[in-house]
Amino acid sequence: MAFKDIACHVWAIDGYVNQETADEVNQRYTKFANSHTVANNLTARNQALLAIVTNVRMSALTKEAAIVYGGIRYKQNAPEHMWLEYDGKIYETMPGYDLEIADATPKTRKCPPLENDPFKDSEVASVATKLTVNQKAYLDSLK
Repeated sequence: MAFKDIACHVWAIDGYVNQETADEVNQRYTKFANSHTVANNLTARNQALLAIVTNVRMSALTKEAAIVYGGIRYKQNAPEHMWLEYDGKIYETMPGYDLEIADATPKTRKCPPLENDPFKDSEVASVATKLTVNQKAYLDSLK
């Protein structure tokens, strides 16, 4: 599997190394997301995102601060789209796309460039975390 084949949540939660790891992260995400109840307010959305990120992630953390965002609409129990903020940039992907990079602004934090259906402010959950080893290695490979 090439990077262009991965889901947004695989990148935002763990990063990208190879197909096996991406498949495992995707399976863990699906299983964990399906075990959650609907998150219909921002507090519940933030709690759901935190639980998903911490329980699905497979790679170790670095010391670099990052924020994972997830757009969770009404009656959803897990993010419809996920993206990552690191070092003043927003990083996101969707199947069929390379890594999209944009400046982190109030707008891109709520609606990154690949998202065609903007989320309401109350639908965007966020989790302060650290960059994973896999995310850092992939970003370093782009330099």
